[in-house]
Amino acid sequence: MKPHVMTIAAIASLTFASSCTARATRSTSGSSPATPAATSSTPAAAHDMAAHEHEMAGHDMGSHSRAELAFLFPDGNDRGWSTVENGTQHDMAPEVPLVALPAATRAELIRQLALTMEVIKRLPTVKAAESAGYHRAGPFIPGLGTHYVGGRMNRTGTLTDDDILRPSTIVYHGTTPDSPIAGFMYMSIAMGTTGKEPVGFAGPNDHWHYHTGVCIKPGANGAIEALGFDGSITAVTCKEKGGNWVAATQYLLHVWTVPAYTNPLGVFAHANPALTCSDGTFYTDPNDAARPCRKP
Repeated sequence: MKPHVMTIAAIASLTFASSCTARATRSTSGSSPATPAATSSTPAAAHDMAAHEHEMAGHDMGSHSRAELAFLFPDGNDRGWSTVENGTQHDMAPEVPLVALPAATRAELIRQLALTMEVIKRLPTVKAAESAGYHRAGPFIPGLGTHYVGGRMNRTGTLTDDDILRPSTIVYHGTTPDSPIAGFMYMSIAMGTTGKEPVGFAGPNDHWHYHTGVCIKPGANGAIEALGFDGSITAVTCKEKGGNWVAATQYLLHVWTVPAYTNPLGVFAHANPALTCSDGTFYTDPNDAARPCRKP
């Protein structure tokens, strides 16, 4: 079998597994994922799913449902995951399983995601990313990783193959030279609060997000330090600390196709439970934006 065929097959498998487990976290309040039969796309099943999600809506913890927490942490200890948030999202509809997508849409999505394999091979570590001109933007944050910026921003409103192959941001699990690649974040020129949500990857599952109230400050060696975002800092405090205030960011999209960081919540989930602090938790210190990981 040719290498590129194997890559596409692997992407298809990864996408199918992620979409099924993402669907399961939204469809069951138990600790086990739903069986394939439970993810039926028939109208009756869709109606039951919608009713269940409506019933569970009043039991969410931030952006995390009780079903998600039970699926990820069957022992009842979420180790701080319920506090992980990632900006503002317009569309949080359940992810449609890969097998339920129209054949042409499914093929195009698999083709697009396979392109990210090239980036994984080219920039596997922080050292490789920095050598290619990327630089750190903010600290390591559990569930979100460390973001390194320096690629291409989409300017047309429709994500292209060139955009995918030159991601505006690459996510790494740490900040040391050997920290491994964990995922990607694509950025559009459209503003989150006023612009039209971009046309990204094929199908309905790529839910874009944006951040508000971001305070940033230039750091050493071209890095960008984040002093706060999404309500954790005010414009006045940002100015007092010498930061630059950004009222709202452009549209952003996370993509989790790195095999070692397959996301059980979906390929396009806003956060990834594989990105933990060194102690295996997600606890953060809201008073220390530069070193947010902390023990409870």
